[in-house]
Amino acid sequence: MGSSKSLSDCRSAGPILRQAQPAPIYRGLPRVTSNHHEEDLLKPHTMIRRNLKMAKKIGIGIIGCGMISASHIRGYLDLPERAQILAVCDTVEENAKRRAESVISESKARAQQAAEEAEKAETAEAKEKLAAKRALLLEYSQRDIKIFSDYNEMLKLPGLDAVSICTPPFAHAPATIAAARAGKHVFCEKPMSRIATEA
Repeated sequence: MGSSKSLSDCRSAGPILRQAQPAPIYRGLPRVTSNHHEEDLLKPHTMIRRNLKMAKKIGIGIIGCGMISASHIRGYLDLPERAQILAVCDTVEENAKRRAESVISESKARAQQAAEEAEKAETAEAKEKLAAKRALLLEYSQRDIKIFSDYNEMLKLPGLDAVSICTPPFAHAPATIAAARAGKHVFCEKPMSRIATEA
């Protein structure tokens, strides 16, 4: 039988256990440190505003502008405070141009939707969050999305942090390897390679 501990033993261990617990995360947002009072920082509207301003956006490049790239783009547009599509690449330049235009048109439509939702929002917090989202989405129409036909050239783009590989499967391995060698984060459609030797 295991040894039992008295209530006093457990109480004496309490402060040690409490000290070892990690700091709480409020509403899934990172902890903000500044000169302001903690209570003010933990107000939801303050947390949203500060995190939208402070978070570094990930610069994204799309390699391959076929049908599957549309779902990757929708995912990035869902998180305009975290990701910014900087460039698109396809060996057929017309495909890349079309995909860049679709990013801009989709971001405008989403910005309009955010504006309409903000008008109907019941709280100041919701209105502010939607207004911030709208402003971020409108940035796409103010900046050029770079168009490339060679992903090796795109990988040299300043500010590019990550790429989505949306090419046909035979091109997954070389594009992934090139991006990894360039120090980029890689999100690759399956399969990552066609044969074991490529992997």
